[in-house]
Amino acid sequence: MYIQLFFNLFLGSSVFFIFLTSNWLLLWVWLECVTLSLVILLQRLNSGPRNVEAVSKYFVLQAVAGVIILFGVLLRWGGSGVLFVWGDYSFLCYGLILFGLLVKLAVFPNPFWFVDVVSGLSLGRSVYVVVVSKLGPLYLYFTLSEGAQSIGLLLIGLFSAFLGSALGTNQFSVRKIVALSSIANLGWFIVCLPFLGGHLGVICFVGYIVSILVLLWVTSFYCYDYLLKGGHVYYNSSGIILLIVSLLSLGGLPPFVGFFVKWQLFQGLVSANLFWVCGVLIASSLLSLYFYLNISFSCWSLNWVDSRSSVLYYHVVGSVKAVLWVCLLVFFGLIGGFFIGPVDSLLG
Repeated sequence: MYIQLFFNLFLGSSVFFIFLTSNWLLLWVWLECVTLSLVILLQRLNSGPRNVEAVSKYFVLQAVAGVIILFGVLLRWGGSGVLFVWGDYSFLCYGLILFGLLVKLAVFPNPFWFVDVVSGLSLGRSVYVVVVSKLGPLYLYFTLSEGAQSIGLLLIGLFSAFLGSALGTNQFSVRKIVALSSIANLGWFIVCLPFLGGHLGVICFVGYIVSILVLLWVTSFYCYDYLLKGGHVYYNSSGIILLIVSLLSLGGLPPFVGFFVKWQLFQGLVSANLFWVCGVLIASSLLSLYFYLNISFSCWSLNWVDSRSSVLYYHVVGSVKAVLWVCLLVFFGLIGGFFIGPVDSLLG
């Protein structure tokens, strides 16, 4: 217990110092401290071979990405003697650092290792990999790519968004759906973050975190492994409603928070006149929304209460917590829709 508390504090402080540091060597150290903390925290007592395999793959890929970033940093230091994040980069140094960050984010060139890692972890510990491990690399990516219109980054983001949506069409494993949703949504951020201001990027990422945390919490609390085998919630309509709402929010259905996150991301692309990129992202979003709706309908129909029972009791009176969570997601969505635009105009 005390070991987990210590490494959680160490993990939080490492992520915090990433946002405060502008020296590349110190940033690399803090990124590796995050990896070290997560390797410890992802382990379980009496863990089986599947968990060990997942943690080992995560460690190896993060170590490879860290070596690539360090190589790019040292090349830049040897060529120009500069270690600060801001400044001029040669094409080789810039490409190596961005490539290492994209590997850490699991969007390029091979995102399948991320699906395998999440599949081998418990749903509760998946939060570390899906959310916490992305904070530092995504911040550094935004810092390096702000204002840049690179066709390579656009294609990488579109590839990730479309791949995550397409591969999720036949999935009913919760862990694989979470991993593929993370890949697809990070593809959106890879495409759109260079065209957003810092405050809008933070707000959009917080909206994504809210949606994914609700899905992880409800599936972990009700012991979901496969969405069509949720026997624990046969008479628990609150669990079903929470699951459906979290899925639809990730798919971008209004009026949930996921819709307004994607709305703001679209505004950044429209302001840069990248309408063809918007078309590809809309197609991938419709594809993901299709299988989210399919899963939602299947879960609701398979867990419908017995016709001899009181439908009003099980699905209205027994859904107070679910209604509160739905109102929370809708509230965040409305806040995003009505206040993000004015805040952007004031701060811009």
